[in-house]
Amino acid sequence: MNKQDKIIKDNLKWYKADGDVDFSPARNKWVIDKTIRDNEKLAKRKKDDYEDKLRERTDAVATYLTSRSAESDVPVERYFGKRNMAHLRGQKIVGRLQEMINDKPLINLG
Repeated sequence: MNKQDKIIKDNLKWYKADGDVDFSPARNKWVIDKTIRDNEKLAKRKKDDYEDKLRERTDAVATYLTSRSAESDVPVERYFGKRNMAHLRGQKIVGRLQEMINDKPLINLG
């Protein structure tokens, strides 16, 4: 089996039998390793940002629900205020909280 057997025929026009003169396997390995490290850093940063935002929202909801359990009848809108309501994912969370307040099921099984 020769080298051309491993290359798709459509890609033969890009194949160089002698390779690039300035190709460095060490540099190529360094570039690949650096790309992997950078990608792992980015993934970790995105995960940490997501978890921080999720933690903030869940803490806010837990605080409100604790307040509700203490028989406080403060509406969600007044408890958080307009700015925080927008900050806490807007109408989606408000709708869920209002369903809980009205004793409606959160999940519709039918």
